[in-house]
Amino acid sequence: MNRRVRRIVAGLTLGATLACHAPSPLEPRLDGDASPLGASGPGFAGDAAAAERARSLLTRHFDLDRRDVVLKLKPHHDSFFTGRYTDHINDASNPSAPHEFEHGELEFQFSFKSRMPFFRGPGLPDLWIAYTQHSFWQLGQPSGPIRETNYEPEGFLLWPLGAAGEWGDVQLVVAGIGVSHQSNGRGDDESRAWNRVIGQLGFEFGDDTTLYVRPWWRIPESSRNDGNPDIVDYLGHGDLRASHRFVCFDREITAGALLRSNLDGSPSRGAVQLSLAGPFFHPKLYWYVQGFTGFGESLIDYDHRQKSVAVGITLRDWE
Repeated sequence: MNRRVRRIVAGLTLGATLACHAPSPLEPRLDGDASPLGASGPGFAGDAAAAERARSLLTRHFDLDRRDVVLKLKPHHDSFFTGRYTDHINDASNPSAPHEFEHGELEFQFSFKSRMPFFRGPGLPDLWIAYTQHSFWQLGQPSGPIRETNYEPEGFLLWPLGAAGEWGDVQLVVAGIGVSHQSNGRGDDESRAWNRVIGQLGFEFGDDTTLYVRPWWRIPESSRNDGNPDIVDYLGHGDLRASHRFVCFDREITAGALLRSNLDGSPSRGAVQLSLAGPFFHPKLYWYVQGFTGFGESLIDYDHRQKSVAVGITLRDWE
C-alpha cells in the first residue's frame, strides 16, 4: 500500500486512540450499560446501539447486509450546514458581482443515494443512483447571493465481495464503477463542468476504519464546449477517503480525511480535507468541524488555492 495512504489510516487511528478510549463494537461500559453510546442522550441505546455498531462502516453505508432493500434514500456524501471562513476568497468566481465577496459565508451540502431494483440475483452488482448539491452562500452581502453551487448526479454499479476480498486484517469489501456529471450550472466564462468514469474500491481495517479509493478518467470534450480544459491538472485523477469511528465519553465520533493530488510532481497541486463529527442533542444530528487546504473546494475554485475552516451540523444515518 502507498506510504501516504498508510500514514492517513495510521494518523486517523492513532489520533482517535490518543483522544479517547475506543472499545470494540460490543464492549460494555464500565457502569454495566451495554451501549457504547450510552443509554441516555444522543445516540442509540442498549441492544440497538450494540447491533448498529456491530455493522462495519461500509456495511452501514451501502446496506451490504440488507441487499433486498431497494428504492430507499440513504446518505451518500456528508450532508451539512456550516459557517465557513476562508483565508483567500475567490473574487473572480463571479466578476459581475457588485461587491467584493466576504471571507465568511455559509456552506451547505445535501447528498443522497438509492439502490435500484435491477440486476437482482447472486453474483450481480447493485445499481445505485446518487445526487449531491453543494452551495456557498454569501449571506452577509446585500441580497445575500449564492456565490457558487455545484450539482453532481451519478450512477454506479457496486459489487460486494465478502470473504473473497480478505487479506489478513485488511478486507476489500466492495468494488465498483460508475459515471458522474458535475457542473455549476452557469454559462459563458463562469461555466465549470466535467464528466467522469469513476472506479471504486472500498477497504476496511477492522470494523471501524475504512479507506475508499476512487480513480477516475475524465471523458473528453470538444475544445469549443470545454470551459475548464486544465481541470485535471488541479483535481487530479482520483481521490482517497479515509474514515475512523471511535467512542469518546460514551458517544460515537467519526473522523474523516480526503486526499487528492494531480500526481504530476511539479507543480504539486491537490487538496487535503479533515473532518470530525459527533452526536448533538439528537441521534441523527451531529456537530461537524471541517478543515480544508488546497485547490478545488468548489468547481469555480478548481484552480484557486485556499485554506478554510467550517463549523456547523451534519445529518448522519437519517434514513
